[in-house]
This record gives sequence, C-alpha cells and structure tokens, in this order.
Amino acid sequence: MSSTTSAASLNTPASTPLQSSVKDYFPVKSSIHHSPPTPTDTGADKRVRFENNLVEEPSPVTPLELTENPVPLTPPVLPPAIAAMSSDDKLNIILEKVCSTDAKFSVLASRVTALEQSADFMDNQLEEQKAETAALKNENAVLTDRLWAAEARLGKLELALVDESRKRDENENVSRKQCLEFSGIPKLPNETRDDPKKFVIKIMNPAGCATPSSAIDDAHRKMGGGLIARFKTREDRNEVYNRRFSLTGKTSADIEGFEQLEGNELYINESLTIDRSRLMKCVREKLKILNRGRSKEAKFKTKTTGGVIQCQGVSGLYLKVTSIEDFDRIHPNNIECYKF
Repeated sequence: MSSTTSAASLNTPASTPLQSSVKDYFPVKSSIHHSPPTPTDTGADKRVRFENNLVEEPSPVTPLELTENPVPLTPPVLPPAIAAMSSDDKLNIILEKVCSTDAKFSVLASRVTALEQSADFMDNQLEEQKAETAALKNENAVLTDRLWAAEARLGKLELALVDESRKRDENENVSRKQCLEFSGIPKLPNETRDDPKKFVIKIMNPAGCATPSSAIDDAHRKMGGGLIARFKTREDRNEVYNRRFSLTGKTSADIEGFEQLEGNELYINESLTIDRSRLMKCVREKLKILNRGRSKEAKFKTKTTGGVIQCQGVSGLYLKVTSIEDFDRIHPNNIECYKF
C-alpha cells in the first residue's frame, strides 16, 4: 500500500499555491456531463450536481511559466453602495431599470406610430397635390388654347381697326378740305359764339384777300385756342390759303380790337385731322432737331397740300409722309431724331 502511494506521488506533481489561485479564478477546460434534472431540484442541488459532473483536464500552463512572471489577479470590485445592498434591493433596481426601459420603448413606439401616421398623411397630401397639378395643367392647356384664339382674333381686329381708322381719316380729311385754321388771335374774356367769324374776317383784311366775308360759311374756336373756318367753296378757301405768306411779320396787335393785348404771330394753315395733326407735330419736332446749326436757306421744311403732309428731303424735293416711319426713311442718318 505504501509503495503504491509513493509511486502515485512520484507520477503526480504536487499542487502549488499559485496553481490553486489560478484554478480559483480561471477554471480549467472541462468536459461537462449533464444529468437530467429532477422536478424537486433546488438551486443548491443544481450547483452540487454541476460541480460533480466536471471532469478536469490537464492545464496547459506549466509551473515554470507561472513562477517566472507571476501576475496577481483580483476579482472586480463593486461600488460600496451596491456591494452593501441585499439581493432583493439589487433585483428591485434591475426591475426599475427594466420598467424604465419598457416605458422608453413605449414612448419610442408611440413616436414611431406618429411618424408613420405623418408619413401616411404626407403621402395623401402628395397624391392630392399631384391630382391638383394635373388639373392645373389641363386647365392651363385650355387657357393657352383660348389665349391663342383670342390673340388671333385680336390680330384680325387690329387689322380691321387700322383699315377703319384709315378710312375714317380719309373721310374726315375730305370734310376738312374747305376749312382753314387761323392761329395767333387770343381769346377774349367776353367772347361770343359769333366773334370767331368776325376775327377771321379781320385776319383776311391785312392778308390782302379779295374774298368777301360772305364766302365764310361758319367759324368757331378750337379747344386749343385757334380758330377754324369753313368756306362755302374750294376756290374761296384756296384764295385765302395762297395769301398766307402775306401775314409774315404781322401779329395780333395789328388786328382791330387787339391793339392793347400782347401781339402773337399770325398763321394760316390747312385744317388737318386728329391723326395727321399728331403726325405733323412729331415731324416738326424732329425737323427742329435736324435743322440745328443750319442756315435759313439750308433748313429742311414741311408743308401740307390738301391735307397731305410733305417733308423736304436731302435732294430738296418734297416727299409724302403718312407715318413717322416715312420720315425716318427720308432722313435715315438723323440719329437724334430717334429720341422722340
């Protein structure tokens, strides 16, 4: 018996204190043989049964490796407040944290639900916007077609209006061919309806006209201040118009009844239509700029014949002007005239 014991002691090395401490903190690899649990097992019975089923295997760590550089190992240290608590208190803390986590998850779930509902609402809004956009596009297409039709109709109306305006201007010019305009006579405060005809007769006398006063059919004062007279015949009208240059240098102070007033230069012109009067005004404004720096003989002039406006060109000939574009073609190099 003793020999057997000594032999076993020789074959099995004795455990050192260092090996015991390592086994305490680092359990060796073991093969676990599970036995079936019984219905009456308690926690302590399960632990004993687990320890009995462990079969130790040789440790890969040799005594030489452990003795050369020993490293002291210590178990984790818990905070004093937690270490002093009982198991029930620690369990309560864990339960509180679990409940708090569950509450947070509930809040998170409610927020996710709200986000999903918002996403559904935005999807519905997007679909409505798409439907409204499609409806607006269709309405825009209809309005575009109507606009094109209206523009085409407007273009036709403009052409018709231009044609009607031209016809109206021609008819008005025909009706004015027996009329003349007299300017330079100021309006009197107590002027009556018959006075304009008397003033026209007084202007004809210094002009040296042989036309009798009975040749004047009617006369009235325009809103602009001038006088307009209509003659009974074209011959009487032309005889007065041809004597218009006899008034050069004469003023209203030379007329009987206006001696005490400030003298205005007297002019006799053809009676133009509204459109031709505007064109004549624009032509005169452009000629005013064009004639700057020119001598009296070299200045370009304008005149009217039978209500037709004519402007003198570079060649000295008078050319017909029916629009401002005609004047620009007569004087194309006059850049300053384009400021009007």
